[in-house]
Amino acid sequence: MKKKIFNAVLLLLISMGILPAQEVLSLEKALEFAATQNPQIKSAGILVEIAGNSENPGAAGLYPRISATGAGGYSNNNTRLEFAQANQPPIEVDGAQSYTYSAGIGMTYTLFDGLGNVYTLRQRQAEHDRSLVDFQIAFEGVMSACINQYYEVARLQLLNEINSENLNISLDRFKREEIRAEMGTSSSFDLLSAKVDLSNDSLSLVQTETELRLAKRNLNRTLGRSAEINFFTNTEVELAVIPEIEVLLGDAEKSNAALSRARQESKISEYANKAAASDFWPQLDLNAGYNYNAQENEVGLLLFNQTQGANAGLNLRWDLFNGNVNHIRKANAQLNIQNANIQLADQELGLKQQVLNAKDLHENALFSLQIALRNVKTANLSFTRATELYNLGQIDNTQFREAQLNKAQAENQRNNAAFIAKLAETELKRLTGQLFTLTTLTN
Repeated sequence: MKKKIFNAVLLLLISMGILPAQEVLSLEKALEFAATQNPQIKSAGILVEIAGNSENPGAAGLYPRISATGAGGYSNNNTRLEFAQANQPPIEVDGAQSYTYSAGIGMTYTLFDGLGNVYTLRQRQAEHDRSLVDFQIAFEGVMSACINQYYEVARLQLLNEINSENLNISLDRFKREEIRAEMGTSSSFDLLSAKVDLSNDSLSLVQTETELRLAKRNLNRTLGRSAEINFFTNTEVELAVIPEIEVLLGDAEKSNAALSRARQESKISEYANKAAASDFWPQLDLNAGYNYNAQENEVGLLLFNQTQGANAGLNLRWDLFNGNVNHIRKANAQLNIQNANIQLADQELGLKQQVLNAKDLHENALFSLQIALRNVKTANLSFTRATELYNLGQIDNTQFREAQLNKAQAENQRNNAAFIAKLAETELKRLTGQLFTLTTLTN
C-alpha cells in the first residue's frame, strides 16, 4: 500500500512536469489584445459612431427640406355633355379618354421655431460628447479588468509554485518516514501523519491548478480570444509612487470619466429643457417650389390644359392648445434637470469615497507587504533550521510541519500584499482618469 501511494504521487509529479509549450504573455501585450479585440470596446466604439452620425444640423431641422413629386393619371368614361345654348346639340361619347400629368419640386425651410432646432442640435452634440465619455468608461473598465485578471493569474502561478514546493517537501518527508518505519525507527503515527499531510498538499495543488485554469480562461475572454489558449504571465510586480490624497482628489475631480458623464447628463437635460420651451412659440416656415401640370381630354370644353411656374409663401402655425402636451414635456424636462443634478452630486460624493477607500487599501497593502517581507525572511530561516533538526531527529513531525506551513503562509501573504497594492494602484489611476487618456482611447 505504501509503495502504491508513493508511486501515485510520483506519477502525479511527473505528469505535472510534462507541460506543452506556452507563451509568456506580458501585461503590455495583454492590454494590446484587450484594446483591439474586446467585444465591449468594439461595441462602445460603434455607439460613438452612431452618436456622431446624429450630431448633424439636418437631423436637428436646421437644413431645408427639398422634395420632388410626380404623378400621372388615365381615365376612360362614358361622357354626355349638354350645353346651355339651344343651338348646340349635346355631345355623347362612350369610352372617352383623358390623361393628366404633374411634376414639381418643393422646398420647406423653418425660419423660426423658438430656437428649438438650435437647442436640439446642441443636445445632440452633448450626447455625442457623452458617448465619448461612455467609450472611455468602457475602455478603462476593460483595461482595469484585464490588469486585475492578469495579476490574478500571476498570483495563482506563484501560489502553484508554493503548493508544488510544499508537495515536494511532504513527499520527501513521507519517503523518509516510510524508510524509518521499515527500519523500525519511526512510529506508525509519524508515517500516517506524513501520509495525511502529503494528501492535503496534493489536494491543495490540484485545487490551485484548477483555479489557475479558470483564471486564464477569464483573462482570455477579456482579451477576446479562445479560452483554450494557454500561457504564462510575468509574476514580477512594479509598484509606482502614488501621490498624496489631495492630489488624487483634485485629479479625480478634473478627469474621472464617471463624473464627466454625470456632467454631460446635466448639460443634456438643460438643452432638452430649452428645446421643450420652444414648443410654446409659433413656427414660421418658408415654402417655395416649381410645378408643372397638364391635362388632355378626348371630349369636353377643354381638350388640353397646361400650367407651369414657380410659387412661394409663408406658413405660420401656433399651437394654442394640444392637450397640454407642451406643458407636460416642459415639466418633465425640468424634472430631468433636477434628477441630473442629484445624480451629479451623488457621483461627486461617491467618487471621493472611492478614492479614499482605494488610497487606504493601497497604503494598507504596502504596510502589509513590508511586514510580509520580514516574515518571509524569518520563516525561511526557521524552516531551514527545522529541516536540520528534523533530519537529526531532534524535532517531531508536528513541529516540522508547522515550520513548513509558516514558510508557505508567509510567502503567500507577501505575494497577496504585492498584488493587492498593485490592484489598488490601478484603481486609483482609473478613478483619477490617469489609467488611459482620452486621446489614447480614441486612437
